[in-house]
Amino acid sequence: MTFDAKNLLDVAFTQSNDTKLTPTPEGEYMAVIEAIDIKSGISQKNNEPWARLDCSVSIDDPQVESQIGRKPKIRAGVMLDILENGGLDLGKGRNVQLGRLREATGKNQEGVPFRFQDLIGQIVKVKVSHRPDPKDPAVIYDEVKAFLKP
Repeated sequence: MTFDAKNLLDVAFTQSNDTKLTPTPEGEYMAVIEAIDIKSGISQKNNEPWARLDCSVSIDDPQVESQIGRKPKIRAGVMLDILENGGLDLGKGRNVQLGRLREATGKNQEGVPFRFQDLIGQIVKVKVSHRPDPKDPAVIYDEVKAFLKP
């Protein structure tokens, strides 16, 4: 495929664009973690620091792909418990959602080094649900509710 961004500026289109995304049907699907990112900031509610691991997962299901007209890709956010010094809290009952993700990928073994980048390329089963937009309930977002072992 050849793509030239400059030429695209001069192309006239006669077709309209979709304005709504067809959500992935709710259910469990095999997926691959394609990319990760860590976001952080300060909560406006309580002025506390927060951190989140974002995983971009791609579902490989030809039936779903033909049903929604695209390859399903969903971003899954995992909130992280962080320490005052900025480190990851590995204490009892802390970062349980991260522990479940690591368990689903086979990367949650005591004594074995783990880096967040180790998640890229891992195959997992994801449980997809829907979340309506709070400002427009007609808009439905895909949401990964759980990471499961394949």
